[in-house]
Amino acid sequence: MSPDQAHQNNRRSLLRVPLVLTGRILLTLGIAAALFALLTSAWAAGASGAHELWSSAAPVGSGFNTPTPSPSVGSATSTGTRTAVTSTSTATATGTPRCSGTNGHYFVAFLTGSQETPPNNSPGTGIGTFFLDAAGTTISYTVSYQNLLGTPAASHLHRGAPGQAGPIIVPLTCCPNPLSGSAPWDPANTSSLLAGNVYVNIHSDLFPGGEIRGQLIEQCSTPTVTVTVTATRTGTPAVAGTGTVTTTATRSATSTPNVTPCTGRVDICHRTGSQRNSYVEITISCSALPAHLAHGDIYPVPQGGCPVGTPRPRTNPFLDMQPADYFYERVLDLHDAGAISGYDDGTFRPYNTTTRAQLVKVVVLALGIPPDPAGTQRFTDIPSSHPFFAFVGAAYAHGIISGYADDTFRPYNNVTRGQITKITVLASDFAVIQPAAPTFRDVPVSSPFYDYIETAYANSILGGYDDRTFRPDAPATRGQVAKIVDLATHP
Repeated sequence: MSPDQAHQNNRRSLLRVPLVLTGRILLTLGIAAALFALLTSAWAAGASGAHELWSSAAPVGSGFNTPTPSPSVGSATSTGTRTAVTSTSTATATGTPRCSGTNGHYFVAFLTGSQETPPNNSPGTGIGTFFLDAAGTTISYTVSYQNLLGTPAASHLHRGAPGQAGPIIVPLTCCPNPLSGSAPWDPANTSSLLAGNVYVNIHSDLFPGGEIRGQLIEQCSTPTVTVTVTATRTGTPAVAGTGTVTTTATRSATSTPNVTPCTGRVDICHRTGSQRNSYVEITISCSALPAHLAHGDIYPVPQGGCPVGTPRPRTNPFLDMQPADYFYERVLDLHDAGAISGYDDGTFRPYNTTTRAQLVKVVVLALGIPPDPAGTQRFTDIPSSHPFFAFVGAAYAHGIISGYADDTFRPYNNVTRGQITKITVLASDFAVIQPAAPTFRDVPVSSPFYDYIETAYANSILGGYDDRTFRPDAPATRGQVAKIVDLATHP
């Protein structure tokens, strides 16, 4: 049984630039449980076209050759009133950070209207992940949101304890969904950040002071979180039509979570480069966790599962693929991105082997590397008239491929599992992981593919066989290639 087939029911994927993890990543299960209850509260009943933030399952699976936005009441004109009859909210976080900060600090924030100052009746929700680098001078972030009543207008990090409004300390890029980027960080604010006294919020046209907000909680502290919400709203929904909506919701939770160190391998929610902004639950090595968090992945996996991607109907264009296939979602992702196509008879032929030229084309297109049709001829068997000339030239220019000693590329040779691993790791710009002991019996430290295979395994791009072999010289199928390349993409 192949490693990819063996994993077809395990939701797995990757990201890039892993760093060596020292210290312990301690998860706060109490926070996730308390705030998840908020995210799934009855507010959604009063929003037309609202979608749940969480899904109980994430899609899994992975050929060759603008998402429709979620229904939103934010773009409609409000013709009625919104009256919050009762609205109380408390959110307190106490605890001493236990991370040394040697490799930076990691935070999560769950955003709701009830945490704003003053609290509001918005059904909007959001989740954010943040990474403060080891130098303490740059903060990276990814914030996903949905169901806002207003149109997003701005987003910031503020200094302020729960229940208190505070000054802006970092403006965030606004307003794609998700918000993603990095910004300079003033070390003078670090003590407030580590104490739980920094929050993120999103402002909208209907809530210029902020529609949803969440405190940044360090994932290796042991906070106690208390959240209580009681609210009633009456008015005309901010969508076409008239009516009265009355919603009452109460959620209360107090928890001092147990903490768990990150050892071995852990489950995370990884966001690929899919146009659907979808998260996939995967299992990675702890040594790769810091980089995943820095790029917006989520750890630990929320209680309700990974966030749902942009809802978008899409059809399966291939007659020989079914949703149960381990590569199904991965193939559709790459097909949507224009990186793969099928055959004239409507098939994808996922179990056929893949040539070196086909692989290079898929990698270049999937990872957004511009083809180079006017470049210099690099190999004697890839003239400018060759159908793969532009892709091979671009890959060579980016240091992804090198060719053979006789100046040939041999484009129609089948690509091996070792070769696809090396090309994908180099194209994705992963920081190489070099464990002292090999994971696979047939890939010793002396193997030319050792670093690349270990890096790919640490980031959950692929696995080995049941007998602890990797079989680096075995040919790779089209389905395997699609899965590996898609999981190597990132936003």
